[in-house]
Amino acid sequence: MDCIHAVKFRHSALNHLKSVESLTKAFAGQDAVVSTIGSYHLDDQRAMIDAVVAAGVSRFLPSEYGHDTRRLDGVLGAMLAGKAAIADYAAEQAKTHPAFTWTTLGNVDAGIFGVNLKDKTTALYESGDTLMTVSTTAFIGRAVAAVLQHEAETANRHLDVFEFRVSQNMVLKVFEEETGAKFAVSHRDMAAVDSEVKAKFAKGDYSIFVDALLVHNFCDGASAGLKNEHSANGLLGLETNTLREMVREYIRTRSS
Repeated sequence: MDCIHAVKFRHSALNHLKSVESLTKAFAGQDAVVSTIGSYHLDDQRAMIDAVVAAGVSRFLPSEYGHDTRRLDGVLGAMLAGKAAIADYAAEQAKTHPAFTWTTLGNVDAGIFGVNLKDKTTALYESGDTLMTVSTTAFIGRAVAAVLQHEAETANRHLDVFEFRVSQNMVLKVFEEETGAKFAVSHRDMAAVDSEVKAKFAKGDYSIFVDALLVHNFCDGASAGLKNEHSANGLLGLETNTLREMVREYIRTRSS
């Protein structure tokens, strides 16, 4: 794919996302459609996939960009079931329409791991030693571009990428070294958070999504982080910065 074009929809155009006819016209002549649609409109991607097929577009990337949702269970798996269903639907369409291909891209963006730079505080989840694989937004963007540039190798696959494999305590240490400040540390009991998540979810309260994510990622003994051998970084030719470089950039862009 030498020349990549993409269609971008703003929020004002979301009402058109259910119209396969309208979307087909918009997608005509494009090489790829990359969806970054929000959680409340995930199911609209079925119409997008149908339109991609009808318009003869060769590649579709569903709005994934997190865990491999088809391997999740528990509360988080239930809350992200809509993403898994769309990934399955894309796979079904690829079997019927060989010219259509898809790729789901997984990465975990855990923000800055509870660090509050302004107040010089941090909230550690349990011990803070659980290793997580995470990515900056810029790295995710490069990964999307790389997927589109490696069409044959990435077609009809889920790929996981990550920029860093770190713990909260590792991040905190670098922040303290780079700012010269000692951060005040608080701890969250993730067993209590998990109980609250399950109780609220049972009542249909989806406001606990972030806490469900934290439980999945940061409980001591959690294994949500990838290992290097499971990463598609090499396949995609992705270069990474160091944790210290990322922290320095974070501090630089947020300091007055």
